[in-house]
Amino acid sequence: MSLEGKNVVIIGGTSGIGLATAVMAQHAGAKVWAASRTEEKISQATALHPGITFSQVDTTTQMA
Repeated sequence: MSLEGKNVVIIGGTSGIGLATAVMAQHAGAKVWAASRTEEKISQATALHPGITFSQVDTTTQMA
């Protein structure tokens, strides 16, 4: 399956199924952005997968 030219956003993308999905999407040609709450996990994932953009995001906080 080709994802060439597609953008993929993954919440919880620094470990487990989320990270596996991010890596698979990148290998299929997508531009991948993965979010996580934990800075340490982001640092580790970035070191292992430099082609994926990782950002710290907390989706549990509600905005008024």
